[in-house]
Amino acid sequence: MGFLAEEGDVGNGEQTRFWLDAWLGDTDLKSRFPLLFNRSKDKSAMVKDVWKEGGWFPIDFNEMFSQAEAQEWSALSPLLAQTRLVCKADKWLWDGSNSFAVSDVRKKIKDYRDAQVNFKFKWVSWVPTKCSVFAWRADLGRVPTVDALSKRGVHFDQATCNLCGAENESANHIFADYGFSSGVWTGIGWWVVLLVTRMVVGGGGYGVVGPGPAVGGIVDRIMLPERRNLLASGLADTPPMGWNIWKHFSCNINETVIRETADALVSTGLADLGYKYVNIDVCWAEKTHNQKGNLVARKSTFPSGIKALDDYVHNKGLKLGVYADSGTMTCSKMMPGSLGHKEQDAQTYPIMTRALMDTGRPIFFSLCEWGDLHPALWGSKVGNSWRTTNDISDT
Repeated sequence: MGFLAEEGDVGNGEQTRFWLDAWLGDTDLKSRFPLLFNRSKDKSAMVKDVWKEGGWFPIDFNEMFSQAEAQEWSALSPLLAQTRLVCKADKWLWDGSNSFAVSDVRKKIKDYRDAQVNFKFKWVSWVPTKCSVFAWRADLGRVPTVDALSKRGVHFDQATCNLCGAENESANHIFADYGFSSGVWTGIGWWVVLLVTRMVVGGGGYGVVGPGPAVGGIVDRIMLPERRNLLASGLADTPPMGWNIWKHFSCNINETVIRETADALVSTGLADLGYKYVNIDVCWAEKTHNQKGNLVARKSTFPSGIKALDDYVHNKGLKLGVYADSGTMTCSKMMPGSLGHKEQDAQTYPIMTRALMDTGRPIFFSLCEWGDLHPALWGSKVGNSWRTTNDISDT
């Protein structure tokens, strides 16, 4: 019944396989550390066979490690260091109660079936053959990235991506997670009126489901209208509630004004009524990007920086927003836009997107559309709310 991934309670290690059974957590070590598994001499070794003279020796340490293997060992060794064999028989646990029930078996089987992905790569006639073959190979993990080659015994001194120098080079990273690639997929998603939230290459991804034919093995999850409508009705009962500085202060803002705005939302009781957002609309940044090409807070008006202001607002139980624009300048002409820095922004915003998704919380998506394109006819298929008018003054 090993496929059900029941957890092992290891005693003397005589009945538990070191690589193939789930005894250090809920996943077997073969799946968690594939490079070390490939390097091991005895892939069916019992735990007791790996414990020798008071230490763990799952692989041959006389051979040189690749950087990727060293990273896996640095993750595995602390887990092993916390484990000692004792004089009692190994046993298997269905759940944390140390008891057995038929319902536990049924739940394990159901969870296992639910976890399977019934994916079939779809060949589309209008896609060039070389593109289809390449996507197919990427889905199978056959594109010769550093990660894939390491699994075939070809080792490199450096496992990091040559494009970004930050993450390990894999098909998933190059074609999905890398900032520029992620930005391309996000753009495609907007073009077909779908919101691409996470992309995974290989392992049988779901493919793009939408107005056109499926593109197999490249996108793991698409927020379709029925899945993106996170509220019960699919639309928001109220708009985002808070205070936006633009029509009152325009560009005459500084960190004191923003702090006082947050204070006022709390002291007047508006925060208790749901007014949680403090939005810095524009003019918060210097007129030029810094040497690294990043937008930076204007020192003369925001000397403490946006992070300190963000902490101040959050400590009051409120939320802070900042403004950006895709053109050469923002509408105020007092702050640069993203034109000329799109690739850099594409490497930044997807990181924020993944951080939002990792919270596991619903994300409210509001459309900044003034009503000219009749969003009432299509807005509910894209987001949770939309604007119906131009800016409104507080007079």
